[in-house]
Amino acid sequence: MGLDDPPAVVAKTRALSRPPSLTRWLLIGSMFTMGACGLVYEYVLSTLATYLLGSSIDQFSMIIGLMMFMMGAAAGLQSWVKRDLLDAFLWVEIGLGLIGGLSALLVYLSFGVTEHFRLVLYAFVSLVGFAIGLEIPLLVRINRHYAASLRTNLSQILSMDYVGALIGALVWTYFLRRTFGIVQVGFVLGLLNLAIALLALVYFWPLLRRPRRLGATVAVAAATLGFAALRAPDWTAAAEQRLFRDPVIYSATSDYQQITITERGDRLRFYINGHLQFSSRDEHIYHELLVHPALTMRGAPRRVLVLGGGDGLAVREILRHPTVRRVDLVDLDPRMIELARSQSSLVALNRGSLSDARVHASVAAFVSGQGETLVRQESERPVGRVRGEEGTLASVQVVTVDAGRFLDELDGDPYDVVIIDFPDPSTVELAKLYSREFYRTLMRHLARGGLVAIQSGSPFNAREAYLCVGRTLRAAGYEAVPYHDHVPSFGEWGFWIARKDGDGYDAPLATACDRITEIPVETRYLTAPVWKAATVFGQGWLESKQETINSLLDPILTDLHRQGWEEE
Repeated sequence: MGLDDPPAVVAKTRALSRPPSLTRWLLIGSMFTMGACGLVYEYVLSTLATYLLGSSIDQFSMIIGLMMFMMGAAAGLQSWVKRDLLDAFLWVEIGLGLIGGLSALLVYLSFGVTEHFRLVLYAFVSLVGFAIGLEIPLLVRINRHYAASLRTNLSQILSMDYVGALIGALVWTYFLRRTFGIVQVGFVLGLLNLAIALLALVYFWPLLRRPRRLGATVAVAAATLGFAALRAPDWTAAAEQRLFRDPVIYSATSDYQQITITERGDRLRFYINGHLQFSSRDEHIYHELLVHPALTMRGAPRRVLVLGGGDGLAVREILRHPTVRRVDLVDLDPRMIELARSQSSLVALNRGSLSDARVHASVAAFVSGQGETLVRQESERPVGRVRGEEGTLASVQVVTVDAGRFLDELDGDPYDVVIIDFPDPSTVELAKLYSREFYRTLMRHLARGGLVAIQSGSPFNAREAYLCVGRTLRAAGYEAVPYHDHVPSFGEWGFWIARKDGDGYDAPLATACDRITEIPVETRYLTAPVWKAATVFGQGWLESKQETINSLLDPILTDLHRQGWEEE
């Protein structure tokens, strides 16, 4: 008996003492679950691709677009299924559970072993999209035997798909990605698809042409996912190790990024989404250049803001200055702060700048209530010894919130110096932190004569991106002076130092930079002659044919950054 024979199907359903209404709700529930799982599969693969390749907008756009295309292709091809629609639906559901459940794991494993990673990624995206595209029309065709009219049938099935997508998005946002790793989420979804297949198999058993074969396949698929889930930690650890030169001693996926730490001998390397952030052998070059020129030029700074820099290394350098009384550190990711306070190798490197028992630097955040309130908890710590004399006390506060939101909500005394230590603008989310609008907001919180120091990428490898940062600062109303030096782990690396333009200073910013005759704290690398050399660039390095600036509506910096490094 084929399921395209409505009278026979309904008659047999009634003979089995299963009301058509119950059957209809089972089908509607299956559509709801598929809608939720389908959307979350897209999120899982898009997020994984962003971690591995960067540029979240590119990855989400490509993956969702490809998945929708494959859904459309499958919807056209499903018309070739003439009979045994329930069997076909269950085969597709089992396939979706197995392929979707394994997709994140196999895509990640392929990243470390093949140059054709994108082909593997898009193959899984295509298969998942194709399976989803088959399921929707199959369920519509099955449900027509139990719906009063075509209008009712389409309303029931399609509305549940859309409602399921919304619920899936909420569950992904507020539960799945905060509770499980990316690979684990794939297993959860796959097992959920198989559970739906098993429920439908039991319920429709007498109506199926090959129920035993389907049952055996469900069991094999579930066993495969279970075995893969047990072995996944070992497999992913082995695959991840292939990506890094030194042994991996820590790896975790936070709500915002993939964090990896490697260590060999006295060399600690810190990575975000596979990109090196610092090496313990030369990070002091980078952080001394980022911090000390601005604090030295300001003269007796008291209040310092650090945006980014959750590793605590910039704070370590700031606390060398005896006049500093207050340091606010803003980093989006609480996991970064936790690591900087607890991971032994990192704590040794940042000298307990965020973890000293006397600091109690509390993780603060904006919390909802009547309006938005910034939770502030502070305590004091000794700075330590500066040039052999006991330093003064400085309060340290850590805030885990988006930097832009922090500045929008901030209401307090202005800062003498702001240190901006964000990752390179490889995504639109990061590019907004280098935008004209962001710099203008920051200006409201600068004291008169306050200085901003910004890490700005490589003026050699990504020259146009580096120069765009300077143009954007000037467009936002700053004087800006570039400087650079060689950091062995990165190559030639650049910074900008800036202050609000037009406040009646006694000398231009460039002249003020030239007046540095000594660095007033103990350093390992930076000296006054090194600083003077850092402000000198080779012929043509500061020349550009472009006039674009980076803004929220036109985050051109992401493209300039990517183009610079791709050409390299």
